[in-house]
Amino acid sequence: MKYKYLITGGAGFIGSEIANLLGSDCIVIDNLTTGKETNLNKQIKLEVGDIRNIQFLENVFKLYRPERIIHLASQIDASLSIVNPNLDAEINILGSINILNMAAKYACKNIILASSAAVYGDNKNLPLKENETLNPLNPYGISKMTIESYAKFFYKNYGLNYVILRFSNVYGAKQNSNAECGAIAIFTNRLMNNNDVTIYGKGKQTRDFIYVKDVANATIIASQNNKVGTYNVSTNEVTSINHLVNIMKDVYKSSSNINHAEKRNGEIMHSCLDNKKIIKDFDWTPLYSLQTGLSDMRSNLKK
Repeated sequence: MKYKYLITGGAGFIGSEIANLLGSDCIVIDNLTTGKETNLNKQIKLEVGDIRNIQFLENVFKLYRPERIIHLASQIDASLSIVNPNLDAEINILGSINILNMAAKYACKNIILASSAAVYGDNKNLPLKENETLNPLNPYGISKMTIESYAKFFYKNYGLNYVILRFSNVYGAKQNSNAECGAIAIFTNRLMNNNDVTIYGKGKQTRDFIYVKDVANATIIASQNNKVGTYNVSTNEVTSINHLVNIMKDVYKSSSNINHAEKRNGEIMHSCLDNKKIIKDFDWTPLYSLQTGLSDMRSNLKK
């Protein structure tokens, strides 16, 4: 039995978007901690298990012989990584090394590694290019930076081709509103029910929001190439949190009140990633503006 793709974390909100586009060409593994089987179309094969479980991975790779790996399984809560850095490292570093080992052992053509804007830390040279100095502010960012280095090691020593994709702030209909990183998901839940929305600080923080469908397309395009390297996946556009909430209030026709709370410690004030490299090398460009992405997200929430 041979599959073209294996997607780790494939039942999550990003992974399932990719899996549903690839259809029966892919096999998904997920421990269903945050992912949901219902996110996947019925024709997609799901194996439930954890990337920290070497025997589970060995069985999956041996049985399905995937050609290409899209590695999305991750601990994504930056706040949790500060409280429990051991858990973050177990999943994001050791678990990812397990995937790299299996991909090399079973001679996969390439591996796509999901990284994050968190690797850059608080850098004022916006928009941030891929060659900026990395200075993560928390264990989550450190773990993502570390596994990027391991990918380069496996390429040099085992010939495993890699593409590192550093996502900016991804949003979409299936995002978990309990996740620390899911501001749009949290706001959506509040606005849809006309509940008060809390913005931390003055709301002048800016982010580079990218719709999950654009991320899915970028990931698939990257997986189908033979290039090796690191790429930002972003819109290269900044939006303040205040402006975001105003757009969302309009999209959801919400009467929610907006409250402000004390700014959170360690929060990056401004973040934006330069996307010129991925546009040039992969002929990819984001298709969704924030307005159209949020509107499409709303229509999908109704289904």
